[in-house]
Amino acid sequence: MSKIGQLPIQILDGVTVDINNLPAGKAGKLISINGPKGKLAIIVDELVTVKQEETNLLVSVSKTTKFAKSIWGTTRKLIDNMVKGVSTGWSKKLELVGTGYRAEVQGNTLVLTVGYSHPIKIEAPEGINFKVEKGWLTENNADENYIVLNRYTTVWNELETSKISSEPKYAYYKALTPSFSYFSISVKENITSEISIENVSMASTVNFTEQTEVANESKKVKEEAVGKWRYSSLLVIAVVSFVIVPICYLIYKKAIKRFK
Repeated sequence: MSKIGQLPIQILDGVTVDINNLPAGKAGKLISINGPKGKLAIIVDELVTVKQEETNLLVSVSKTTKFAKSIWGTTRKLIDNMVKGVSTGWSKKLELVGTGYRAEVQGNTLVLTVGYSHPIKIEAPEGINFKVEKGWLTENNADENYIVLNRYTTVWNELETSKISSEPKYAYYKALTPSFSYFSISVKENITSEISIENVSMASTVNFTEQTEVANESKKVKEEAVGKWRYSSLLVIAVVSFVIVPICYLIYKKAIKRFK
């Protein structure tokens, strides 16, 4: 028995699976998987059986031959990868380790220097697909129709962004970018919301008044502190004068008597 082949495949949100027979004269099944990121299909051997039960796909084999057992787990893993690919997608992080290895962006081309006699050039894709969790939209009172992707050069610039699909948990988008860069997701300002000039003026006046009051209060506290410091300084000088001067006079009188 295959431990991997026995595991059920969870059908993620927004993914649909179609199981169809092949044309007459061909054995096997055609498994078509559709999701927010595209569509994939695979032809499974006639020894492998795939059936859908609610939100799971179950893969089994009709015979216990050595060949059937060898393709059972592989078929199940391929279908599982397809479900993930059309729903959340795949990504790969590359870490360059080596003397002289480096990567740089030239326009819309990624140039890698990785030990070959010539640099390796990779063209940037025309668009970027991304998703936004609807829970975040609700918390920030944002409309999913106003989500945009921003690209950073010296400032943040909005890219042409379009919504691909929507499901209960996520909303999916695609944006066009001219080259590699840093990216951020934001909410485009709703053009239907308007703020009257009177409200803006009133808010500015209130804000200015509050700032003036705070400044006056700070100035008053500072003046009080300076006044207290001056009073304390004069008091110390007076005390020192009344104590030091008599002592100095007595010392002077004793010195005169000694020399007479």
